[in-house]
Amino acid sequence: MPYAKQTFLAARGCRTAAWRDLRVEEVAPELDSQLWLRLEEGRRIGALARELDPGAAFVEYGAGAGMRTQELLADREVRAIHEATFETKDWIARADLMRRVRGGWHLLEVKQGLASEKLKEEYLDDLAYTRFVAESCGLVVQRASLLLVSPAYRRGMPPERLLVERDVSVEASERAAAFAAESASIARALRSKRAPRATLSTACRGCPHFAERCLGHGLASTVLDLPRLGAKKLEELGAQRIVELADLPADFELTGRQQRTRRVLLSGEAEDAGIAEALRALAPPFLYLDFETLTTALPFYDDVAPFEQIATQYSLHHKESLAAEPEHREFLSRADRDDRRALAEAVLGDLGTQGTILTYSSFEKTQLRALAARFADLAPRFAAVEERLFDLRAAIEKHYEHPAFRGSTSIKTVLPALVPELAYDDLEIRNGGEAIAAFFRLADGGLDRTEAERLRRALLAYCERDTLAMVRLHEVLARRR
Repeated sequence: MPYAKQTFLAARGCRTAAWRDLRVEEVAPELDSQLWLRLEEGRRIGALARELDPGAAFVEYGAGAGMRTQELLADREVRAIHEATFETKDWIARADLMRRVRGGWHLLEVKQGLASEKLKEEYLDDLAYTRFVAESCGLVVQRASLLLVSPAYRRGMPPERLLVERDVSVEASERAAAFAAESASIARALRSKRAPRATLSTACRGCPHFAERCLGHGLASTVLDLPRLGAKKLEELGAQRIVELADLPADFELTGRQQRTRRVLLSGEAEDAGIAEALRALAPPFLYLDFETLTTALPFYDDVAPFEQIATQYSLHHKESLAAEPEHREFLSRADRDDRRALAEAVLGDLGTQGTILTYSSFEKTQLRALAARFADLAPRFAAVEERLFDLRAAIEKHYEHPAFRGSTSIKTVLPALVPELAYDDLEIRNGGEAIAAFFRLADGGLDRTEAERLRRALLAYCERDTLAMVRLHEVLARRR
């Protein structure tokens, strides 16, 4: 059975991981809400792309797709094909769109990326893989392009205004040739009865096999726990077969932050560089702010650009002093309209003009600036709010490290280490990606009232937990001695 694009590209990153992916069922990704959203947006953009060539033939997925493609290629009346399928002994590929041109075919790949942004390597990889397999089947490719989302597209415009063609014929040809040169070696590795020998690389980050059945298995801590360790250093360590943190040479060049993380992980003791003093210097009252946003390729509202971040809700906890009980305020936008004006006025009212506003990262500052840019009459008030911001995450990163952080300052890592009684496990929505997917479903419409209300309650509960987490972290860290 031939392997698909995902397997080939994964193997280029790490042949060991790709080999294991084919054999370990439990690592197959579930269709969670974030993955569902990405696939759903891709499906919708693909459907609109097909409207650009309404007379094009369409190849149904399944057995016989390759044979059907060859029939269409041979039919000179066929000018364009959607989902043309090419299959060799080792590889299979489906082309989003092909157009017949003089001397061959124009290969086009539809992507959920902005045409105005720097070309992503993964997009070029996808197109190059399809070109490599198609050419292996005898197709003459004269041109190769990406169809990317136009930043000028707005809701209600016709499909031809959505996608912009970017010719990458030269780049795709060169990369396809490189893929062809290594394809036989990759296929042999994937079909081998034994896993290829693993080598430390950036592909190890986030790999489901690393700690369970690969290089990190049985190790208390590894060099991947060092924050922001770059690809070159990982390659250097991989060449020396160094994975366990304890084996890292004492003279290996590290940043100050990385050195601190190494000390903390190897000693098992936290290091405090004045976190309590930094927090006690803040002026009360204390306000803890968190935003959630909606970002979609196809805008739901008028005068909104593709992938424009729209603030959809906020949670705000308020404490008159460190010892006081927190009060909570919140706002969740209506999903049937762009509700940012109401949100902007509400958050300014709730933030008032006094006190320190604690956030967890610079994301909230970005959203406040976006609201100020959107509503010029409110810009002076937002500028005053920005002067009161304090980034709790940055303070933790600078002043405090705990072994359980394992080099990360994500709130999902810091909270269980310092406030274990407070978690996200009881919530339906547990991260920002799931929150985006939930609001997408609300904005998309079609839900009955019960389901819509359930999602709204889940969104409010998640956002509230984020600011309550900041409250508890502030309390715990400010009281350290």
